[in-house]
Amino acid sequence: HVIQPLTELPPLTEAVAIDGTSQDDIVLDGGKLGSPEGPLPFIAILSDGSTVKGLEIRGFFRFGILIVGIEGSASDNIIEDNHIHSINGGVAVLITSNGTGVSISGNIIKGNELDNNVSGVTINALEFGGTGSTVSANIVKDNHIHDNSITGVGLFAIDVGGSPVSGNVIENNH
Repeated sequence: HVIQPLTELPPLTEAVAIDGTSQDDIVLDGGKLGSPEGPLPFIAILSDGSTVKGLEIRGFFRFGILIVGIEGSASDNIIEDNHIHSINGGVAVLITSNGTGVSISGNIIKGNELDNNVSGVTINALEFGGTGSTVSANIVKDNHIHDNSITGVGLFAIDVGGSPVSGNVIENNH
């Protein structure tokens, strides 16, 4: 089952469960959405408690999944058992802040295959600006991250940066 949205999807602003394991081979393909200046991620999570599981996400610009705190927290989300690849010029999963005084914690990125992107997972307190935000206690584990050099500029398998970023757990990734 291939889904090719023609327009950018709205961000998730309340807890949602997206479970692709109920069907075989759910593919979300961003190839018809335009250029890098156009739509951002396929899935943008701006709230707490969402789950995205069992999907193949490909062909989007900049991000496959974006977890971002803007006016409130973006915590306790689960990204599990997805295959995120061919994100043109971008990151498979980005956890960040775009606000002031936002706390982002407890997100779990687990058991995903992240390949053919510029980077696999990025955790950054101030990717888009803002001040006084914290990104802490997120977990990145049991992922298979490989071949992230789609543009010949493979940057990171996992990138943790910015300030303040603390107490994040990175374990058992390949």
